[in-house]
Amino acid sequence: MSIGGFLALFNGTPMKIVVWRLLGVRMGRRVFDDGCAIPEKTLVHVGDDAALNATSVLQAHSLEDGAFKSDHIVIGPGVTIGPRGFVHYGVTVHEGAMLDADVFLMKGQEVPAYTRWRGNPAAETRDPYVAPPQSRSPAALVVTLVLAALILAALPAGVALALATWPVPPAVAPAIPAGATDVDPATDDEPADDADVDGAEPDPAVDADAATDANAATDADPTSPDPSADDEAGTSGSDPAEDDGGTDVSGQDAEPASEPAP
Repeated sequence: MSIGGFLALFNGTPMKIVVWRLLGVRMGRRVFDDGCAIPEKTLVHVGDDAALNATSVLQAHSLEDGAFKSDHIVIGPGVTIGPRGFVHYGVTVHEGAMLDADVFLMKGQEVPAYTRWRGNPAAETRDPYVAPPQSRSPAALVVTLVLAALILAALPAGVALALATWPVPPAVAPAIPAGATDVDPATDDEPADDADVDGAEPDPAVDADAATDANAATDADPTSPDPSADDEAGTSGSDPAEDDGGTDVSGQDAEPASEPAP
């Protein structure tokens, strides 16, 4: 790969400036190079913030009437060289000047600061878009410093006010599943008794009502045994070993009950 093909790999990148410096070109800071050709690298000086567009050429030599001539080229800070612009040897371009596309600066020309040149051969044009930067007055600098100090002083107060007025989210009670009772977890392990959770004695009237409901349900169900009949049988002194037919369990007939006297 030729040196030109190798340099083309870095077009438009900051590494292109590093390679130019390694090859001997005196390059300033923050220079943009999108594909400029520099044959005589040790005879070219480029200032800070310059822009070298694609296919531009800084040629510091010439062959005239059989004589080889060369001279330095100085590109000032902030200079812009348009695409396919050609700068010959001995040229000095001062700060902030702009060279349009396809411009051709002849040998030994000097371009004033903040001017615009175009054509072949190049000539200065009156273009309002190129103007020197306005210098800041001391009053503007003082105002800027005062505003910066006020902002820095108000910043802690603003942060404290924001933290003081920050809304606090309300406490959310834990969700209780459906069908569960809200019972103190500390009393879950204690055995339940007949007394109420609050320690109150059971109400006798409530117990009597519950017993009445139970008896009514038993009377309504013919298949359920009558607990009152069992109680009467137990109080009359009948032998639980006797069967419904009056036959003793041992096989002997039970004596018939005596008839009551008239």
